[in-house]
Amino acid sequence: MSDLAVSGAGGADPYAAALADMKTQQANSLRSQAEMTKMNADFTAQSDIIAMQSAMKDKMHNMIAQQIRSLSQ
Repeated sequence: MSDLAVSGAGGADPYAAALADMKTQQANSLRSQAEMTKMNADFTAQSDIIAMQSAMKDKMHNMIAQQIRSLSQ
């Protein structure tokens, strides 16, 4: 009986410690998810920039080809 009284009175609550550990793991998981979301957004932005650059390059090539065609007529 004294063991129970000692562990309950002065010792750390194992359930509170487990809960704190779970909350820490959850916070770390959420932080990791946020980092992955940011990396995904950065990748998407880079992909969009590359797509726009490719479209601009195609337009430039088409304009040059049109000018060459008009000069050769």
